[in-house]
Amino acid sequence: MKKIKTSSLFLILSSILFISCKNDNNKLKSEVIPQKEDLEKAVDNPESKNLSLLYSEDSDNGSGSIQISASESHENDKYFLTGNKNFIIASILKKMDGSMKLIQQDTLLSDEFQYVHVDAKNFVKKTINNRNNLLMSVLETPMGNGDPERYVTFFMIDLKNLKSYSLQYKGEESLRCDECIDGEFIKNKTLESNPEIKDVLYQYANTSKWIYTPKGKEKDLSHYKNYVQKWNADNNTENNLANGNSPLPDVLYSTYYKENLFEFTGDYSENEAIENNNYIIVSYFRNSIIAYDKNKKLYFPVFVESCATGCNKEIKFVSENTIEIRYTEYSGHKGEIIDLNAIKFKN
Repeated sequence: MKKIKTSSLFLILSSILFISCKNDNNKLKSEVIPQKEDLEKAVDNPESKNLSLLYSEDSDNGSGSIQISASESHENDKYFLTGNKNFIIASILKKMDGSMKLIQQDTLLSDEFQYVHVDAKNFVKKTINNRNNLLMSVLETPMGNGDPERYVTFFMIDLKNLKSYSLQYKGEESLRCDECIDGEFIKNKTLESNPEIKDVLYQYANTSKWIYTPKGKEKDLSHYKNYVQKWNADNNTENNLANGNSPLPDVLYSTYYKENLFEFTGDYSENEAIENNNYIIVSYFRNSIIAYDKNKKLYFPVFVESCATGCNKEIKFVSENTIEIRYTEYSGHKGEIIDLNAIKFKN
């Protein structure tokens, strides 16, 4: 069966867990502290097979090294971490007695039950106040079903002392881009008190392939790519659910679009669509209901909704201009009747 257009990401199984910038008392997410024995096993030996080297550069005229390493890398892609428990560490090594010894290490990220993607092409060096820093970005996507939220974290690491700062972006899969998530930055008190570092991190983040950044006409809420956001705003709701389904508003508002919303929203199977003399209507799997008015030759969202599970719907005509919605995954919901003529359009 064809599926709605989406990033090839996974839905969440449990809470997403991060370590934010060190010494930051206002943690953005709950910490998962790696067990001491796990870290010792991994970092005592810089050549440890328990770690994959993601980034390295010489320091102190070749007498030392700065390294970014990670646990549980996939065998075919070291930048993709797939363990039930993952962590990323920064290390300083020095040459002593003819070999490299670990001098300092700091944990940048530690989580559980998340897939971790490190952007291999986006390690960037930045000098601030004569100090060399490394910028890197990490995307966490959930392993199982549940809350669809996921996070991108942008790190800045001082290569002299490993002091790190982080900026997080929280969002969900988006129709508006193929690879990114759609959401917002999370405010960080540490960055608010360090405006120069904050500016650098935001500038770096806004170049990321993983976050949606509207450009040009897309900044207008009335643009067709924003039909989900506009429908939610017009109906004063946000029907992106972890599980279950959401009630219909008492009065439905919508907007006509000349652009093909079926094509934009994605492929669908034949049994997800109904048609009569006036309309073609598609109920996307666990997602929105979109219609095409044959007489006006315009598209419009009937009902916007998405979920991990519990909100799939079947639709049928009960009259020429009225449809019945029946939830197929939740027998306790009686369904809804929508009179298409009663929808109030904003244009």
